[in-house]
Amino acid sequence: MTKRRVALAVSTTVVALVAAFSVAPAAVAAGGSTFTGHVTTTGGSPLSGISMRAYEFDANSGAYITTFTTTTDAQGAYTFAGLPVNGYGLEAQDPAHHYATMEYNNESPYYQPDDFVSSPGTMSNLDFYLPVAAHVTGTVHGASAPDLTAGHVVAEVEVQDYSSGDPAWYETGDFWPVNPDGTFDVGDLPPDVYRLIFSDQSDTGYAPVTVPTMSLNENQTVSGVNVYLSPTIDGGLGSLAPARLLDTRIGLGAPKAAVGPGGTVVLQVAGQGGVPASGVSAVLLNVTVAGSNGAGYITAYAAGGSRPTASNLNFVPGQLVPNLVVAPLSDDGKVALYNGSNGSTQLVADVAGYYLKGAGAPAPGGFGSVAPYRLLDTRSGVGAPVGAVAPHGTLKLKVTGLGGVPDGVKAVALNVTVAGSTGAGYITVFAFGGTQPTASNLNFVPGQLVPNLVFAPVSDDGYVNLYNGSPGATQLVADVAGYFQPAPANAGAFHSLAPSRLLDTRDGTGTDHVGAIAPGGVQRLQITGQGGVPATGVASVVLNVTVAGSTGAGYITAYPDGQARPTASNLNFVPGQLVPNLVVVPVDADGYIDLYNGSSGSTQLVADVAGWYASPPTP
Repeated sequence: MTKRRVALAVSTTVVALVAAFSVAPAAVAAGGSTFTGHVTTTGGSPLSGISMRAYEFDANSGAYITTFTTTTDAQGAYTFAGLPVNGYGLEAQDPAHHYATMEYNNESPYYQPDDFVSSPGTMSNLDFYLPVAAHVTGTVHGASAPDLTAGHVVAEVEVQDYSSGDPAWYETGDFWPVNPDGTFDVGDLPPDVYRLIFSDQSDTGYAPVTVPTMSLNENQTVSGVNVYLSPTIDGGLGSLAPARLLDTRIGLGAPKAAVGPGGTVVLQVAGQGGVPASGVSAVLLNVTVAGSNGAGYITAYAAGGSRPTASNLNFVPGQLVPNLVVAPLSDDGKVALYNGSNGSTQLVADVAGYYLKGAGAPAPGGFGSVAPYRLLDTRSGVGAPVGAVAPHGTLKLKVTGLGGVPDGVKAVALNVTVAGSTGAGYITVFAFGGTQPTASNLNFVPGQLVPNLVFAPVSDDGYVNLYNGSPGATQLVADVAGYFQPAPANAGAFHSLAPSRLLDTRDGTGTDHVGAIAPGGVQRLQITGQGGVPATGVASVVLNVTVAGSTGAGYITAYPDGQARPTASNLNFVPGQLVPNLVVVPVDADGYIDLYNGSSGSTQLVADVAGWYASPPTP
C-alpha cells in the first residue's frame, strides 16, 4: 500500500493548505483525466452532499500540488472532470461527521487508500461505501491537573491503522486536536484495528503516549480513554546530604510543642536544607514520630490541598518510629504533616532530596529500578565482615557494580534494616568521604528489628557510609531497590502523587477478598491505572506498605508479578506489630506487583501509592 503523505483536513495545517489550493472542477481546463463514482452507505443507499477531494501529487517526487473538491448529488454521484494527468488520492468526508471519512481503496472497503497515477480519459466506478463512524473519547492529563487548561500542554492525537492483510501499522495522517480542558473525541473512523498516539505539540517537552490497540466496529464509541502525558525532563532527583528541617521538641521549623490530636504542622521545605526555592514538585522527607501518648498515624501532603485518607507513618503510644515519605509541595513550597492520633505527638523531619518540576532547572538525572538485591548483611558477612557494627562505628559499603547498579550513579535507594542492637540509637547513611550529617535515617531501641527506605548520595567511587549512632553493637542489613542516573533521562523520571490507598486486606480494597494473607502467601496488586498512576509507561512505583498486625514474625517482599521472588526483604515485623516502610517496586508489563508474606503467621497488609517512575516511551 502507498501511504498518505500529509495529514487529512482535521489537521489545522492541512485545512489551511486545502483552503489555499482548492479549485472547483469548472475552473480546470478541458481534457486530461476525469474521475466518476458513487458514494453510498454500507447498505447501498446513496449519500448526497458528501464532500469529495482529489489530492493531486507529483508521481515522481510524491509532493502534493493541488486539492480539487466537489460534492455528491442526490443520487450519490460525483465527477471530477479535466484534471491534469498525474498522481492522485481520493477522499470522501461527511460534513456532518455521521459517516466515517474514507479514502479510496479498490481492494478493501476500509481505511487504507490506493494512490494512483491517472490516465487521459475517464476513470469510472471509483465508488465509496461509508460506514457509520466509530469514535474514541477520553481525557488527556498533564503531570498536574492545570497543565492543559493553563495552556502548558498543547496535545493532539495521531491515528494509526492496521488493516487486515497489511503487514504493518499505517500512519493514516489523521491528527485530532485535544480540547483546552483535556477532552478529546476521535471520530470519523471506519471499523478497523487502531492505535492512538498522544503527543505534546508545545515546547513543554512531554513524551508521547501510545494507548493499547483497539478494534472498532461500525457506529461504536469507546469512551473513558484517559491518558497521562509524562514530562521528559521533569521529575529528576536532586539528592542531598540529610538536613534536619523540623524538630518540634526544640522548636526547629515549627513551635516548640508536640502536635495535638488531629493537629497539623505546616513545614516550609522549598529554600531549606539545600532544596531550591522554586521549581520543585516533591521532596523526600524522613519523618519520625519521636514519642506520642496515643496511637495513630501521620499523613504528609501538599499544604493547602485536600488531606488524603491514606497514611505515611503508623505508631503506638511511646514508640519512636520513622519512615521515608515522598511529599508533594504546595505552590509556595510547603508540606503539611497531620497527626491522626488521639494523643500529642513530637515530630522530626529530615530532608533527603527533591524532585524538579520545570524545564530549565538543574539536571539531576532519572531513576533506574532493580529487583531487590542484598548488598549488606553483617550477620552473614555479605558486603562486610561478619559481626555487628561497633558503638558509634561507621561501615563503608560498596553499592555500585552490584545488583544491577551501574558505576557512576549519583544516589541509591537502600532499604536499611537494624537487625538487632544492644543499645538505643540511630543510623545515618551518607556519601563516603562526605561530612557526617546530624540528621538520622533510622531510629531504634535495644533488640528492635526495624527497617526504613533510604535514598543515599554515593561517593564518586561508589560507596556510602552507615554510622551507628548508639552505645550498642548493631547488626545491619541493606537491600538495594534502585539508583539515580547521573544525567537527565526520560526513562526513570519521577512523578509524585497525593497518597491514595491501593490495598487494604482488612476491608478488601484492591483485592477480591477480605482477610489476612496466609503464611507464605502472595498478594497480587494492580498498580497501573489506579490512584493516579497512568495505565501505561510505568517502570516502577513508590508504595508505603504497612503490616497492620500479624500472628507471626517475618517479612514482606515486594517484586514484579511473574518474576522470581528475590531473597531480599522490604519490611520486617514481629507478631502484632503495626509497622510501615516506603518501598520502590518495579512493575511488570501488565502493571502488577506481588507482595509476599514471609512469615509463619497470617498478615494484614495496607499499601498507599506515593508516586511512580516513567519507563521509556513506546516506539
